[in-house]
Amino acid sequence: MFLSGLFLGLSSLCRYTSIQVVLLPFLFFLGYEIFFQINAKRIALSRTIFFSLGFLFPTLLFFFFLFYNNLLDDFWIQNKILVEDSRYGTTISNFIPKLLKNIITFGKPSLIIWYPEKEPDSRMIFFTIIFFWNLATLFYFWPKLFLKKNITQDEALVMVYSLVTLFGYLNAIHLYDFFRLVNGSSLGIGVIIYTVIQASQRFGHKIKIILLLPLISLCFIWANSLIFSQTSSVYDPWRLDIFMGKGVSPTEISVFQGKIVSQKYYEFYREIFQKISNFDRSYYIINYTHDIVAMVINDLPKVQISSLYLPQIEQAYPEEAKKIQQIIHAKKAIIVSDKDIHIPGYKVILSKVWDSGDVVETSDGSINISVPEEVKF
Repeated sequence: MFLSGLFLGLSSLCRYTSIQVVLLPFLFFLGYEIFFQINAKRIALSRTIFFSLGFLFPTLLFFFFLFYNNLLDDFWIQNKILVEDSRYGTTISNFIPKLLKNIITFGKPSLIIWYPEKEPDSRMIFFTIIFFWNLATLFYFWPKLFLKKNITQDEALVMVYSLVTLFGYLNAIHLYDFFRLVNGSSLGIGVIIYTVIQASQRFGHKIKIILLLPLISLCFIWANSLIFSQTSSVYDPWRLDIFMGKGVSPTEISVFQGKIVSQKYYEFYREIFQKISNFDRSYYIINYTHDIVAMVINDLPKVQISSLYLPQIEQAYPEEAKKIQQIIHAKKAIIVSDKDIHIPGYKVILSKVWDSGDVVETSDGSINISVPEEVKF
């Protein structure tokens, strides 16, 4: 149990914004064992203690590191900014009704910032089926659990998987999309397969085939989407050259080394890289976009604490905002923006329209690079 808690603590630190997904199911079952398993209360209490010690070990080490380096305030401020920036109108009072509405309507009313016009596909519909199937499975075994009836090990595992699946939907409370559903709730597919197999044992051969046909049909439908069309990825259409390993592997730009990207993607950022490479390290890169790549493909010094631009950071760190303005007034800034922001003494040397079908850092408008007017090209 100590190792279980240890690995859960490490996974929570890897993505602590999803702690409600990974931790709550464990707390539920540990609480059940302590309060309802009368005969095994001592064993349950021992498990809980060792599990808690394992979970707290990496967590306390992490916070000690922050405390030792005077980073606790920064940790709190930055995570607060991230929550405010990414909640998309989700609050404590409305997240459950909003989540249920998205599940019932297959995510259609949710704010999908990449493709707001995109209709939900069959995979989103299937995740609605997964939710209600696992909910029904959990309620089927629930009376046995609290009436202290004997349940088999397989039934106990199915209950655990169903509960983890249902809590996994909390990963999509702020943005209901396929990527977060796969990460949080794809375990529920196994519950569906298990219950179908168990139910089919009561029927004849023909009924078994009828029960399995819908699942087999779904496999063919999604295989068709994967192989014959360009709609299979989470946000952007996949590219056949990348899928077959025939993309370009750039060496000129260090952050792309060892990676395969499409030719369009590479050309888009290569032109940005070449423009910025004309400047020495006496200039600073200032990013006013959500595009992280354009910020990190160069080796110019940076003053922004975040690689992407968030207005709240300027309010939280006024000294940083003051230094940025000083650099701009000193004509030592290379400014990346998604539109021409008309800074006095600066001119736009590059304006590229985003290609949302190929470049994943989608945005409204275009990307612009502004430099001091005195610089000659």
